[in-house]
Amino acid sequence: MLILNNVKLKALRKEKNISTDILAEKAGTTKNVIAQYECGMKQPSISMLKRIADFLNCSMDDLMIDIEPHNSNSSPGKPNTA
Repeated sequence: MLILNNVKLKALRKEKNISTDILAEKAGTTKNVIAQYECGMKQPSISMLKRIADFLNCSMDDLMIDIEPHNSNSSPGKPNTA
């Protein structure tokens, strides 16, 4: 499952010296929503992610991370016998 890489979002924003206020204005949202994205409390819609990526001059993939679901029947180092 792909989700927003909140650490990367914040790092890219800071690297480009863009405040949360400016990013929010350009993306059409509020500073508080951007803060929630950067803290991992909220996930953006695809359209919001596109606006953020466009403004940061990166791809949407650059802002995403792949989270693999964990099988609750397996343990690290032990084969899954289920």
